[in-house]
Amino acid sequence: MIEKGITVVSPMWGDREKTDRMVFSVIHQFISPNNPFNIHLVLVDDYIEKRGENNESYYDYYISEEFKKFYNTDYIKITLIKNKEHRYQGESREIGWKAGDYNFFLLIDCDDMLAPNACDRFLNIINEEAKKRDRQPIACIHGLVYSFDTNGYEHNIPRTFYLGTE
Repeated sequence: MIEKGITVVSPMWGDREKTDRMVFSVIHQFISPNNPFNIHLVLVDDYIEKRGENNESYYDYYISEEFKKFYNTDYIKITLIKNKEHRYQGESREIGWKAGDYNFFLLIDCDDMLAPNACDRFLNIINEEAKKRDRQPIACIHGLVYSFDTNGYEHNIPRTFYLGTE
């Protein structure tokens, strides 16, 4: 069993057409055979849409046996949590990361998509930072970061920020 991995958390409130794209972008992440890792996708149904009499959700399909044919269940696990009332994005994200299997996590909205190698790159950045500092980072933000002032954005900082240690 592979112990390293990443938890991907998404509060769900959109229609299935949009959420399908997000879910497929996560379950089709590049996982190198030389450096394998697991992904735990935690979907948190935020109870915005009406549910059926049996607490059915638009998103039950993602945890069905039928849906498992679309991804490698050796590396990917999907969990669906159904809020009993509308909890909004922030609390739904917190519910999701608490249910995750791994120390590192990515947050994604249900109408967004991950690049095909996003999880692999994220874990590689974490590992590089750990080697440089001889300790494990607790968070990394990678990508374009902007600082804002009254005239719009001023700085474009394409780099990785290292945010402390365990």
